[in-house]
Amino acid sequence: MLNNFAWGYNKYTQLGFTSSEEKIDIPQPFSILENETFKMIASAISSTTFINSRDELIVMGSDQKKTWKMEKQIDFIKIFSGSSIFFGLSTDNKVYCWGSDLFEKSSKAWIPDKPLEMLKDFKVIDIAAGASQYYILLDDHTLYTYGHDALPETQFISKYDLPQWKKLMEKISKIYSGNDAHFFFAITLDNKLYSAGLNSSGQLGIGDLQTSQSPKIVNFPQKIENIIDIQCGYYFSLVLVLENKIGQVYSSGSYQHNGLNLSKNAYTFQKIMDFENENITQISSGCAHSLALNDKNEIFVWGTNSYSQLGFITQNSLKPTKIQIENLNINNSLIVYAGTLNSFVYTQEITSLVQEFKDLLDNQEFCDDNITFLNGFKNIHSLVLEMRIGNQKIQVLKSILNKCTESTANQILKWIYTGSFSYEIQDILIQLGFNSQEISEKSNYSGLLKDLKHLNSQEKSKDFAIIVEGKEVKAHKVVLFARSELFKGMFLSVQDSSNRVNDYSNRNYQTIKILVDYLYSDSLPSNIKKEIIEELEDADDFYQFHSFQNFRKELDKFSIKNKK
Repeated sequence: MLNNFAWGYNKYTQLGFTSSEEKIDIPQPFSILENETFKMIASAISSTTFINSRDELIVMGSDQKKTWKMEKQIDFIKIFSGSSIFFGLSTDNKVYCWGSDLFEKSSKAWIPDKPLEMLKDFKVIDIAAGASQYYILLDDHTLYTYGHDALPETQFISKYDLPQWKKLMEKISKIYSGNDAHFFFAITLDNKLYSAGLNSSGQLGIGDLQTSQSPKIVNFPQKIENIIDIQCGYYFSLVLVLENKIGQVYSSGSYQHNGLNLSKNAYTFQKIMDFENENITQISSGCAHSLALNDKNEIFVWGTNSYSQLGFITQNSLKPTKIQIENLNINNSLIVYAGTLNSFVYTQEITSLVQEFKDLLDNQEFCDDNITFLNGFKNIHSLVLEMRIGNQKIQVLKSILNKCTESTANQILKWIYTGSFSYEIQDILIQLGFNSQEISEKSNYSGLLKDLKHLNSQEKSKDFAIIVEGKEVKAHKVVLFARSELFKGMFLSVQDSSNRVNDYSNRNYQTIKILVDYLYSDSLPSNIKKEIIEELEDADDFYQFHSFQNFRKELDKFSIKNKK
């Protein structure tokens, strides 16, 4: 079974194939990156950016038909593509740009070099990219854009003529646009939906065809707080929303692209009735086509098929059509992504991390707190709750669960510990203060891993140290307990409250530091020296990682690279 497939426009080899055929007619496994698992993909008209499970950034395509790989790692929260550039937000709230129209066309233009200088004094919490308009949301919930009022025909950014950021809206919680869209959507802190920009086909969903220079409120037919995602094509827009505890899709704009199966454009958001009996978990839109994924990992496509971006379908489709990709491993955690004129289905790696944290919850060992529910209680690990929902929400959670059944309480705790989500608990998570987008971002392996990486940066909360060469490698006991059989046995058998231990594996400080960091990241740094790789070869045997196979797979990649 294979993990990653792509199809559609490939003139510049941007799909990850060695062949430069103008289009790939049916889904094909990546020939260059076939063994990779990915965190994010963003595809512009002539190039694609891939971020793999090791946080390595790879760019393929362009008019040079080349591949670039970033030497240093940047921990991105999200990446977007405009028509020809990429836009990324890192975990330290910095914004990066790379691509063909931001800088001169050189190898340095195709990988992120350094954060945007003009945003160095701002703390950015969200970004979105349109065809030639770019949006940032600051930590004070103020929305800025550059371009001409976020409308069509915006000049491309040039390093010789940088535009000024313009304040667009205040009190914003979330922003949305698309790589071919000349419009955007914004959700306010008080749960109102606004849109502005090009509206030639009714894609703004405001009831008319008038292009709007200022944001107008959208009378969306469902609760705004239940919106999970918004996707913007060129002539249409889609909204994934929680409705009666299942995911449903609403659409507005061009009848050729909106999936409503109508003979005329829609000027307001209407429900795609072909999905009425489906539980849709993901949507993604390119210029003129869309993909959707349901809770059974079944894939649907619709829209224009000018470059075979619909896959097996030989013509345009006005309504969602299910496609089946032979040899696709549907037991994996799949992501569907629509580029400008192409399509991707790729695997987000599920390592043993999820199982380890599930075991941590199920086995009720090494707990330091508990929650009560109707007719019972369950022991918990306070650090896990703090890591996943924040310390300020723990008492609120306890109060809510006190009135819940055991089944509901277990579903909530399973989401906290593993990221496993069911729509039945959405209302409770909203009560906790999460919006639909935040719930979505936390409801998978990547969300759990992101929180774990952040926990690793909290040095003051680390309650254990491994002494190596006279120096301390600090960690959290609960992480060591969950991920290493050696430490699990140690913490269960030793009755004293010691918070330090000497390392007896005969490894150096750097090796042990890399090992401990791996427990928080499931990845190894890209610049490991050959002698460190040799040190790591059998160190995992000593520490008895539960994630032995994943660790070995990571090591093998570096061993192969060093032998070349």
